[in-house]
Amino acid sequence: MRSNRFSTSSRLWLAGLIAAASGSAFAADETTTFDVTATVTAACSVSAADLAFGNYDRVLGTLGTTTITSNCTLATPYTLSLDFGGAANVSSRVMDGPNSETLSYQLTQDVAGLIPWGTVADGDEVSLLGTGLDIPTVVYGQIPSGQNVEAGSYSDTITVTLTY
Repeated sequence: MRSNRFSTSSRLWLAGLIAAASGSAFAADETTTFDVTATVTAACSVSAADLAFGNYDRVLGTLGTTTITSNCTLATPYTLSLDFGGAANVSSRVMDGPNSETLSYQLTQDVAGLIPWGTVADGDEVSLLGTGLDIPTVVYGQIPSGQNVEAGSYSDTITVTLTY
């Protein structure tokens, strides 16, 4: 009987080495790429709290404030404007009351009452730049003194327009 010079484990190791050497001679890699894309579109939202003046002081007039909260996508330019409510123009805003009575009031962008809120046509708007976060904008209201009107509830509706 003839003896093998290699043990079984040595033969297995040698067979594995030959297979690995012959397999690597024919191995090849293929590659490709793909793009990952997304589009972020500009988006905005706006909300406003009611402006409740409370009781009108005929001698001193009455002051009040409300806040418009806007939120636009980062770096999106936009404007806020207010309409005239039930009035014909920015300088004749009125709240309607009982028996066709009206109570005049003003809305301004500053506490001193010097910069009126109007519409885009009047140029009385606020220009802002989106941050992706809520931005509060204060609206100052004033009911001038000296108005001789009937007792009761008075109201008007203002539309806020956010343009982007």
